[in-house]
Amino acid sequence: METSGRTRANGRARWTLIAGVAVAIGSIGAWAATGATVFSRVEDPEITRANESQGELGALFEGTGINDTLGEMERVDSRFTFGLLPTGPGLAALSVATSALPALAISAGLAGIRTAGRQRAGALPGEPDARGND
Repeated sequence: METSGRTRANGRARWTLIAGVAVAIGSIGAWAATGATVFSRVEDPEITRANESQGELGALFEGTGINDTLGEMERVDSRFTFGLLPTGPGLAALSVATSALPALAISAGLAGIRTAGRQRAGALPGEPDARGND
């Protein structure tokens, strides 16, 4: 069974779009798995060290009664999150916007170019084009 040129071109365009959608779904999955935050964050070793030493700092003021009214000191979140938007260069530039949107745009553009190229060849549906493809 021979496959026509149109079927092959439509199949390639379809797989190109599917690849772009798969990258977008993967990006959204990573976003959800890392906390579904608006902005991307990268773990900062200094903040992690400060969070670990807060127990020591709290022990210094334990007898003063300061924790009775203010409560425990808050810890600053320092874990990696894959956000919707980037926050800077390097790893902080990884986000849904910088991975999913370009993948979708490129795949849609490539699929459109393939489809437009076939239409420019002058083929109507069911008619062979200039190269003899159905």
